[in-house]
Amino acid sequence: MCNVCAVKKDAQENAAANSADDVFDKLIERGVDYAALNIEALKLAAQADGEEPGGEEFLPEEIILAGLLGYAVYKTGTKANKTMLKMIKDGGVDQFDEAVAAVQPLYAEAFDYPGTQTKVSNQLRRLLSKGSAYGGDAKMVFELPQTQQILKDMVGSTKYFTNQYFTDHVVPDLTKIISDTIAAGGNIDANAYTAVREAMEKRLKNVPYWRIVANASASRGFHYGAVKTGLLNGYQAYKWKSIIDSKTSKICRHLNGKEFWLADAELQVTRAAMAQGDEIKYVAPWLRENQIVDKDANELRELGVIMPPAHGSCRSTIEFI
Repeated sequence: MCNVCAVKKDAQENAAANSADDVFDKLIERGVDYAALNIEALKLAAQADGEEPGGEEFLPEEIILAGLLGYAVYKTGTKANKTMLKMIKDGGVDQFDEAVAAVQPLYAEAFDYPGTQTKVSNQLRRLLSKGSAYGGDAKMVFELPQTQQILKDMVGSTKYFTNQYFTDHVVPDLTKIISDTIAAGGNIDANAYTAVREAMEKRLKNVPYWRIVANASASRGFHYGAVKTGLLNGYQAYKWKSIIDSKTSKICRHLNGKEFWLADAELQVTRAAMAQGDEIKYVAPWLRENQIVDKDANELRELGVIMPPAHGSCRSTIEFI
């Protein structure tokens, strides 16, 4: 069965019972190459999670990005995990630190899995164009001299959060597992091996994390194009436009309808697009609801909360006024 057909079949058969993340899990287990998946098939997977692609400006590209990143880490991690587990099996729990050190360089090159960087760049280029069209002209953003460098920077940021996955999200969990195993006593070495193996298998299918990384990349790419082109076409202000339904976050409900100056947004989206590594956490922070409630537009601007995404599953966009 072709890859696209496989996605359609899984999405259609499991739409009632499973989320898009479950569909992705099954595809990863079967080794489906996400590079072959098209937008229409991926929309079906999102519909299994109750999302309606027609209401979200960048959902198709977001899911493709999530698939590309998840698959790259899965392929890289499969090899790395064999190395880690062999070291723990042969040397026991005392080899844990050495095993982590041995596989970290492998995970740190996950984004270099063949084809990943090119395909991610193509999706981000598409999002820049899509946002630019939202601002009035699909090609206008590419007429700006800095756009090519901005595209490289956005790819670089996506690469960073992909390659940091093991260090930032997996190692802390494994360290706790080892500590808990030692504290429990018994056959420590055997129990540690089993616990680490199960944890790594689960982590290789951590689709929610890739949806968060992809959502941030997709939203920022789209809104960079929209803001830049909107300014060039004479718009001066915009309002935050949240999708209001049962899934809307309290943060986006609060921000919905807030009005901001487009000049402030231009500075924000440019700095966000250029941010590398953890810089983005300071340029465009994701704050808690109690940090933004009752704040007016000027206060939100000072906090850096004037442009989507406001959190890791943000569907919000903007409306020019």
